[in-house]
Amino acid sequence: MCSFDVGSLFTNVPLEETIQICLDKLYALSDPPKLPRPVLKDLLVFATKKSHFVFDGQFFDQSDGVAMGSPLGPVLANILCVSLRRSG
Repeated sequence: MCSFDVGSLFTNVPLEETIQICLDKLYALSDPPKLPRPVLKDLLVFATKKSHFVFDGQFFDQSDGVAMGSPLGPVLANILCVSLRRSG
């Protein structure tokens, strides 16, 4: 278990790095995903970097990190946290 006391944790997750960590770990398994790596990468990018939201009647794009409230937020933050702890 790892915990950081940071503000706006999910919006500060570096998505490119975290997606690369996910792909490296998944495709290093003895039974990797059947989905081709570029396809899974595209899906992860779509699910994280193509987020849109409405505030006060205006549409906005998520410009950095994982959108608050996204189910992927805690998962990606934990993956990054564990990776940083192991490399540090």
